[in-house]
Amino acid sequence: MQIQNLFQPFEIDFKRSDNCPVKPHKHTFFELIYTLEGKGVHHIDQNRFEYREENLFLLMPMTMHHFEVKNTTSFVFIRFNNIYLNAQK
Repeated sequence: MQIQNLFQPFEIDFKRSDNCPVKPHKHTFFELIYTLEGKGVHHIDQNRFEYREENLFLLMPMTMHHFEVKNTTSFVFIRFNNIYLNAQK
């Protein structure tokens, strides 16, 4: 099981994919995932969520997840950690 880390307060990433860009994994940070277009299934822990365009997911640290892409999907990933949250006070 891969565990990803974030070494800066936040990060914004865009990906367009016909398949899942990563295998099931966890991270040590928060992640907002917005789907601009596409359809598929988002596996979060032991749950399956059908996704489509304009869906938004908030993942907490150490949540296992991955995507099963059925139609080409455009994702926006916003990743942030406690350092970012504490700076906002």
